[in-house]
Order: sequence, then structure tokens, then C-alpha cells
Amino acid sequence: MAHDLEIYDGAPGNPYGKLPDVQPPMNNFGNAFAVANQFAEIQGQMTIAQNFPRDEQKCAEAIRVACSRATLAEVATFEYPRGGQMIAGETIHLAKAMATLWKHITYSWVELERIPGDGTTPGVSTVRTWALDLQNNVSQAIVVKIPHSRAKSNGTVDVLTSERDIYEHIANHAARRMRSCILALIPQDVRDMAVEQVKETMRLNYSTKPEEIKKLLDAFEAFGVYQAQIEKYIQRKITTIEPAQVANLRRIYLSLRSGYEPKTWFDMEVAEQTSATDDLKNRLAFQGARNTAPITSAESDLTKDTSEQKNATDGESGTPEKSEKTPATKKTPKKEPQQPQTVEGIYRQAIADAKTAEDLNGVDEGMKADDRLDDKQRDSLRLYLEQRYEEV
Repeated sequence: MAHDLEIYDGAPGNPYGKLPDVQPPMNNFGNAFAVANQFAEIQGQMTIAQNFPRDEQKCAEAIRVACSRATLAEVATFEYPRGGQMIAGETIHLAKAMATLWKHITYSWVELERIPGDGTTPGVSTVRTWALDLQNNVSQAIVVKIPHSRAKSNGTVDVLTSERDIYEHIANHAARRMRSCILALIPQDVRDMAVEQVKETMRLNYSTKPEEIKKLLDAFEAFGVYQAQIEKYIQRKITTIEPAQVANLRRIYLSLRSGYEPKTWFDMEVAEQTSATDDLKNRLAFQGARNTAPITSAESDLTKDTSEQKNATDGESGTPEKSEKTPATKKTPKKEPQQPQTVEGIYRQAIADAKTAEDLNGVDEGMKADDRLDDKQRDSLRLYLEQRYEEV
């Protein structure tokens, strides 16, 4: 490919002239070369995909096996209430796992254009996300305009000016559209099978037996959170709770132990049909009692790992405590009180418990202002924050 470039500034004694600060021809040439290189790479991948086509039965089985792992199942789906309904679907983590195991699927995103802001008015980026089935030569693409701003929970808008913040914001939004592109290439029956396997995996690892739910409710009562608040949060009766929701409540409980306010997740104005409600609300000091209160027998069950809880639900644990006991009358076990988490652990748990982008924005603002975090901890939390933005 020939490319002639002649630059001359007319200066006497300088037959070559001087190079300008910006060289559009060279930049255009570099862009064209990058596009050509990517096109050649995709052509090579398509050739390999068509010469070695996927075995759909084996690929589907590989996806089923992957979804039987608890570590993937816990982050494979999302569910949150909105407008009185539950919004559910597959996360970017499950989409990427299925794309890898279904084979011959490539995906990415690119920023096509950026209009910078002036500090008060946010800029806008035009982003294209895509996914391509190399074997069948079928693609999905989404082009979207992303403003360089984040909405806060109080209704205000935070204009992004830092290059790092802008990139992370764009990457988070692009990942959500890329998830849609990937899932459009996976057969619907394979997706349904994966989601069902995820539910089965969660059912095996998180029990919904009445005695286990009773322990969960008892543990939350120590923080002034009662059945009515929990039922409003999960948008269903406690008797119909799903294993995935049990897992989420366990994470919320650990956050409460670390010092977070119950009102972050629950509507504390909901009336509870128990006589102990007002007494406990007035007696518990939410700010100080979380990290110093002794762990009750109900609370200690929630701090066990998944395998211990599974053994307990299989009949290896003792009988459930009598329902007439309240947290105020339970005897404190010999186990020492649980110590507060580290600063990094508190932020990591808050990121895991966030249900909306606004929640994540609040955690992000707290991280920026917290000088107790060093650069290594902040970078680690940033990576996790980016993953959670993709999910919500």
C-alpha cells in the first residue's frame, strides 16, 4: 500500500521543511492500518471457526457444568425491584462465560466519537458495542450515546471531568450493551438451561427451609429489621423466598455487622406486626451496637460459610430455637464478638450489596474521599466496582 506524504514549510535552506505538530495523513494511515489488521484477524478466526465448527451438544453441556459451580452461580443473574415488579436477567459474567464455552464468538466495544464538556455541561461519547458469531457469520451491534455524568441518589448530576472516571463510566455502560449483543447470539434454549442450572445450584447452596429462614429473621431483628421490611425489599412473602435472595440477604447482614445503616436497603417506616418492634428500635444504637454487639446463635449461623450452612440444612445441625425467644433474651455464646472488617473489606461488601448504579456512585464517592485507602487498595476496589457496574 503506497502512501505519499510531502510536507514543506517554504523555509529557505530547508528542502524538507519541518513536521507539523499534528499530522492527519499519518494518523489516518495508522487508523487504516489498524482497521485492516483487525479485519485480517477476524478473517483468520472465521476460517478456523468454519473449519472446526462447534459441537453444540458438548458446548451446552460445558455451560451447564460451569453454571453448577457456586462461584459462577452467585454472580450469574441479577434481580431487583422496580415499579412494583422484579427485573431479572443474566449478568455480563454469565454472558462472557457462555460466549467462551459456546465457542467461536468474539465481542468488544469501541468509542467512535467524543464531544468534550466544559466542566459544567457533561461531554458525550458515541460508543459501538458488538458481538460476532465467527462460525455462522452473524453479528449484533448497538450504537449508543453516553453522557459523561452520573446521577446521584439525591437527584443531582455529577459531571465527570477526570479522564479515568470518564473511561470507567463509558466502559461500564458499554459492557451492559455488549452483554445484550452476546446473549443475542446464544440460542434461547441454551440460555434458559443455564439460568435453570444456576437456580438449582443456588438451591443446593442456600437453604429456604423454615428453620433456616427463622434464623435469618432472628439475626436481622438485632438491627431493627423485621419480616415486613424484608418482604417489601424482596417483593414477596418470606415463605416464597428464593435461594438467590437468601444469598443476597446474607451479604446485606454482613454489611450491617460492618456498620452500614439498615435504611440503605430497607424501608424502616414499614409497620411490623410484632410487639418487640418499638422496643428494639428504641433500645438499639445503630451506629455503635453493630460492631460491639455479641453474636447471637442466629447471627453466628449467618456468618458460617456456604458449605456449613448446607450441612446444617441436611439435618446435621441441632433443632431450631423456640420461636418465643427474642434476641434480647438469648444467651450469648462463648464465641468472641465478631471484629469489624477492614476499611477495604467494608467498601468491597458495600459494592457487592449495591442494587443500583446510584448505590455504586455513592460508594465510589466515599472511596475517593477516604484517605485510609492506599493506591493498591483503591485500584483493587475500582476493578470490582467496574464489574458491579456491568451487572446493575
